[in-house]
Amino acid sequence: MALGDILGRVSSILSANVNDLLDRSEDPVKMSAEFLRQGNQELGEVRHEVAMVIASYEDTKRAYNENEQDIIDWTQKAEMALKANREDLARKALAEKTREENENRDLQAVLEEQKKQVDALKQAAEKLQRKIAEMENQRNILVAQHRTAIARQHVQQVSANIGKNKALDGFDRLKKRTQHEMSKATAMEELAGTTLEDEFKALESGGGDAKVEDELAAMKSRLGLAAPRATPELPAAQNAAWVEDGK
Repeated sequence: MALGDILGRVSSILSANVNDLLDRSEDPVKMSAEFLRQGNQELGEVRHEVAMVIASYEDTKRAYNENEQDIIDWTQKAEMALKANREDLARKALAEKTREENENRDLQAVLEEQKKQVDALKQAAEKLQRKIAEMENQRNILVAQHRTAIARQHVQQVSANIGKNKALDGFDRLKKRTQHEMSKATAMEELAGTTLEDEFKALESGGGDAKVEDELAAMKSRLGLAAPRATPELPAAQNAAWVEDGK
């Protein structure tokens, strides 16, 4: 894969707006997971390409270093041939030295280009990795917000359906009907007159009325308005005698 293609794909991933993508999705949870899966897949491919370019760079560098050593060797051989009065051998050695030097100039250009590729891919991989980490954090927030929104919608639906519940409506009507029947029974009892329960209540409160009557009679006696009425505690004869003495 060409370097331009790789960087183009990485740029596409980095420029993608995860929020817009999730807005177009019916299921943000699944879509965000798929988006991150694709991002991690792209990151794996970028790292693979980085490793391949680095390996190629190392091969080129190794060939360059070998040529450098060959240049040194051919130089030494040319000198040795001259010392032995073998200019023909010295000339051949220098020709090999020149060939190695020309090859290394080409290799130097390749090394510089490969070094740029390695640096560019490393930077792209680092940016993509940071973007994926950022999207992972955003996904956690988006998933939480999505679940909260769904829960709120469910609560609203349940609340709206409460008013439409026939069982609850029936119970409310039964309660109102029962209260109406009780009120009706009370009214009928009042129209029928004193009830047995009323008579017992009057009997229970009779002691209080007798006390009031006794106090009223005593007050009339002090004022000379009327004689006090007989009390239950005194026999009738003693009460009559008491009245006679009072005269």
